Amino acid sequence: MNSRRWVIIFTSMVVILIAGYQILWRVFSLEDHLRDMIIREVQSNFRGEISIERVSANLQSLNFHEVAFTFENSQREIRIQKLALGFSIFNFLKYNFNPVRLISDIVVEEPVVKFQSNGNLSGKTRITPSKFNIDSLETEYENQLLDLGFVGRVVINNGSIIWVNSDSTEIGLLSKLKGWISTAELEH
Repeated sequence: MNSRRWVIIFTSMVVILIAGYQILWRVFSLEDHLRDMIIREVQSNFRGEISIERVSANLQSLNFHEVAFTFENSQREIRIQKLALGFSIFNFLKYNFNPVRLISDIVVEEPVVKFQSNGNLSGKTRITPSKFNIDSLETEYENQLLDLGFVGRVVINNGSIIWVNSDSTEIGLLSKLKGWISTAELEH
């Protein structure tokens, strides 16, 4: 067989695989099953409410749209427009088919963190500079990142932090946050 025929056969196989994947995704409602499974898993380890509006997938990532975390007994809420988990087949093969190693990066689009005031702030609940220990914060932050060592990098696009007063007035503390962090060099 000549090389032209191999290219045609390979291209046809790729098109058939992609079309089959899309058909299976829609016919068997894999989006709903995957969303429900993930919500159950997260809910079992999270105190509060979680919701995911929609799940989509492509050849490069698994995408969660309009994700919301509301913490139990707290005035905190996190909303994420899109959370994308990028795949790396190379890492999956390199680490002996460990499913956790399939995730290569995490992209968080338009996260909004809201803190609500309960109108009952006393001097005991406020964090003052004298009570704030930057060294312990840095160590805790690095330990949390080491737990994410299987992820190559985490990207945040257009994030914001909002304070909500007791009269429901929203005050933007930070907006248009963008950045990324690589976990590749943390273990050294």
